[in-house]
Amino acid sequence: EILSALLASLGNGLLFCLKLLGILVPLLMAYHVASATRILTGESPLARRVLAWMGLSPACGAPLMAGLFLGIAYGAGILIPASREGKLSRGEVLRLCLFLCTCHAVPEDTLLFVLVTSHEGPLVALKLFAILVLIRLVLAIVMVRFATRFVVPRLEPESAA
Repeated sequence: EILSALLASLGNGLLFCLKLLGILVPLLMAYHVASATRILTGESPLARRVLAWMGLSPACGAPLMAGLFLGIAYGAGILIPASREGKLSRGEVLRLCLFLCTCHAVPEDTLLFVLVTSHEGPLVALKLFAILVLIRLVLAIVMVRFATRFVVPRLEPESAA
């Protein structure tokens, strides 16, 4: 009885690990392809318009996309050196941090939440995915727009170097 429960748990754990690989590997591949083609780095016209609407320069594209797709650690790994090199203003760093704190690793985290919680079929999982992504994106955009309007103007003026 204990052995059969242990074997069932081991089988379920292995199946879950395979599902995780099925989510993470394609996401990482898609991110690397997008990075190599510079689609998401702020160099495309669409990315420039979206970044400008959020009050961000094209230099914010790479840390934003890395954090959005791969997580806050990857985004910070790009954001910190860019900030130290003077490519980003203090206001941009604040807006990026707000966005990524609210909305990081969107496809990965959301798919993992759906994988763990949804056992009612693919349609319910798709609805749950869409709702979670929408909530996270809207909340992040509202926070960035709020910061752009009320917080960033109150920051100390940056010294001209």
